[in-house]
Amino acid sequence: MIVTYLRSSSINAYDFCRARYMFEYLLGVPGTSNKKANKGNVCHKVMEACALYKLALQKGEKSYELPEIGDFSTDSPPDLKDLTRRAHDHYKSMSEYCDWNDQDEQECLDWINTTLEWDNGAYSPLDATIFGVEQFFDLAIMKDWAAYSYKSPTGGENIEGYLGIKGNIDFILDRGESHLTLIDWKFGARKDWGANPPKYKTYKDLVNDNQLLLYAYAFHQLYPWATFDQTIFYVLDGGPVTIPRGEEDFQKAEDMLRNYFQKIKNDKMPQKNVTFKCKKFCHYGMNKFEGSDQSICDHIHNSMMENGLHQVMKEYGKTGYYTTYAAGGGRQKNE
Repeated sequence: MIVTYLRSSSINAYDFCRARYMFEYLLGVPGTSNKKANKGNVCHKVMEACALYKLALQKGEKSYELPEIGDFSTDSPPDLKDLTRRAHDHYKSMSEYCDWNDQDEQECLDWINTTLEWDNGAYSPLDATIFGVEQFFDLAIMKDWAAYSYKSPTGGENIEGYLGIKGNIDFILDRGESHLTLIDWKFGARKDWGANPPKYKTYKDLVNDNQLLLYAYAFHQLYPWATFDQTIFYVLDGGPVTIPRGEEDFQKAEDMLRNYFQKIKNDKMPQKNVTFKCKKFCHYGMNKFEGSDQSICDHIHNSMMENGLHQVMKEYGKTGYYTTYAAGGGRQKNE
């Protein structure tokens, strides 16, 4: 069976700019993160360490592994300053194009302490019962609307399969009595950056946020026995926002996925969404294609208009066309 994945982040990318969606999820050409996003990654990594430490304690384990950073003992609580330094150095080495300065590491540590101390530690993983950390999901949707069949442009058998969804849930608290809380830490502004211009996200906006609905849908498939809520923790912009989830949300999420899948399948020529963000925030709009005086976005788009999508995928894709990528976005898994 072939499963074509729609990743949790690809929905927002598709709304933000379909050309960007094509670069990231069809061509496999990653963009770059700005310094604020990388500092958020630093904080997120330290929060992950705190949760992994507590989960290891619950299991009676002597150590825990923090991916990309190293192994740590459970003999003593996490050294936040040391962890922040290690995470800072890791992300700084991966993004030397950012204008890092001497204050960034301390600022990250301040953000982490703010998160852990919020409401007397009510959301601190060090003081909670941990159900899961970086819960990965990889689910095929075996329903008629999620099935597809295409003719290969190079001939041969039809390409057939089902839509799947894939992503990670940051942190899951066990509240007891089969109730769980999903927490997503945010170290940026509480804004919808896909809007033009960006706007503040209201509670209603968060309830209906497509990415959050996808997470809720996936979690319900994984743990149908649990009741749960989602908490979006805007550390620097107002604090936690908690959203209870139920059957109405799961149906809304499935309807949303169906609509996106149909739109993406029918999108034969991904279009640019040209705004001020192209030159200020987008890697593909800010940087030139190697050996060209055009931006990466303009060069690929012009090539697609001249030569067609299949030729662009074949020439610029990082992996084999129609063997690891397909309509709907994301990687395929062959079983």
